[in-house]
Amino acid sequence: MLMGRNALYYEDYVLSIQRFNMVINAKPYLSEPYFFRGLAKFYLEDFNGAEQDCAESIERNPYVSSTYQLRGLCRVNLKNYDGAIADYRRVIAMEPKNSASWHNMVLCYFELKEYAAADSALDQMIRYWPREAENLTMKAQVAIQQGDTVRGLVFVDSALVVDAFDAQAWTMRSMISLNKGLYEQAEDEINKAILQRPRVAGNYINRALARFHQNNLRGAMEDYDHALEIEPRNYLGHFNRGLLRAQVGDDNRAIEDFDFVLGIEPDNMIALFNRALLLDQTGDYRAALRDITTVLDSFPDFLVGYQQRAAIRR
Repeated sequence: MLMGRNALYYEDYVLSIQRFNMVINAKPYLSEPYFFRGLAKFYLEDFNGAEQDCAESIERNPYVSSTYQLRGLCRVNLKNYDGAIADYRRVIAMEPKNSASWHNMVLCYFELKEYAAADSALDQMIRYWPREAENLTMKAQVAIQQGDTVRGLVFVDSALVVDAFDAQAWTMRSMISLNKGLYEQAEDEINKAILQRPRVAGNYINRALARFHQNNLRGAMEDYDHALEIEPRNYLGHFNRGLLRAQVGDDNRAIEDFDFVLGIEPDNMIALFNRALLLDQTGDYRAALRDITTVLDSFPDFLVGYQQRAAIRR
């Protein structure tokens, strides 16, 4: 057991599994080796195997909260959110103030779109931890998902009273401002989020949108470039930058962005139509004809598409 746990500590998961196998063969009635073997399998992303080991451990000793927590994480990765919620409820029954389990359970409710249950759980979390800004921002997210932006803004502002430097709260506030068309205010709020979390690509994409609507195209382009330096495979960043490059006449590089988008989502007709227009402008008529024909095959009543194809064929 000690050798297996040492191997686990040094991230030699295969060796640790071998050691725990030896313990299980010698004393199959112990719960601990199943738990630790499950933990090693979890780190190796064998979530099915880890879940089975947790079940074996629980069968031998159903009073260890960490085993339910681990199985909950396995089930989240397997998208078995109902099962994960059941495990987190077992943890909370044993440890009512286990904040990680409360938090993960709320995230599971989000995935299941059970916002009323998430809201109820967050009320209890706020009672336990009234000075945790994250609980208030999650509460705001529930309200926004339910279409109540006014209530959501109240909770965002409450989070900022608790912690004026909470990046998530500033990001959420900026999203509300963007939706209201308050672009200058949104940019100022995103700046505060970026100050706390400078390596979040989504913040730069949102600021680019705010700058675009203020006709600051150069600033928007810089933000898209920065977002894609942080997260080179960001789909939305490439799509939006492609549209902006097309607008400013940077056709060849706009085509590169739409190539990326279509590599991920080949059926994206908006990207395909835009690429057809750009290929036409750059003189690659055969490729433009291919793209526009694909669009018309999917949308045979698209009149502008026929006009564009006629121009390309001419």
